[in-house]
Amino acid sequence: MTIPPTRKRLRRAVAAAAAAATATALGACGGPDLSQYRAAAVPEEAPALDEGMLPPEPAEGAPVVERLEWKILRATAEYARELPLGTTAECPEIGDSQDRVEVTCTVTYRGLEVPWNAEVSNGGSVTTYSAEAAEGRAVARDVVEDCARHRSGAEHVRCDMDEVELIGPDYEDGDILCGWASEDGQGSLKFVPSSAPGMRDDFWLAPVD
Repeated sequence: MTIPPTRKRLRRAVAAAAAAATATALGACGGPDLSQYRAAAVPEEAPALDEGMLPPEPAEGAPVVERLEWKILRATAEYARELPLGTTAECPEIGDSQDRVEVTCTVTYRGLEVPWNAEVSNGGSVTTYSAEAAEGRAVARDVVEDCARHRSGAEHVRCDMDEVELIGPDYEDGDILCGWASEDGQGSLKFVPSSAPGMRDDFWLAPVD
């Protein structure tokens, strides 16, 4: 599910060509061609997960697999900044008596299946578990475009990405660009993923230098 280098180079070429074409239209007509963008209202706040949409967290005494699935579901929704209907996290059955086990869980987000690697350790009275997206975190284009609208203040936005995109460890600066335009002008933002020890994975949009 990772994006091959050739596709990344093609994306940059397409984005550069689109920017050049829009700049030409701007100079010729006195304003950007808004038909090249997707239009929606500018949100008052940047998109963020409504935690009330999450199912109740399983109790400490619940089966390990239920707690693990909830942890993965929450991590998915926090990064995606939403929890669409039908989003699920499923892990294989894990026996409580196993000292240590590694499993592959599957998140289904907007129809895309995303694998997660998980490890569960049973220390007797304490059970610990960790999970990490194997190929990347999923995010939807319309969510990113609403982030761009909030960041730019423009209704007309277009992000160069799939409807649902996996942001993997091989993501490179500028792989996803979002153009915005209004009657007063235009500009570009780039998708910037963030991952740091002790902090949850996130992303933001920054102006293109």
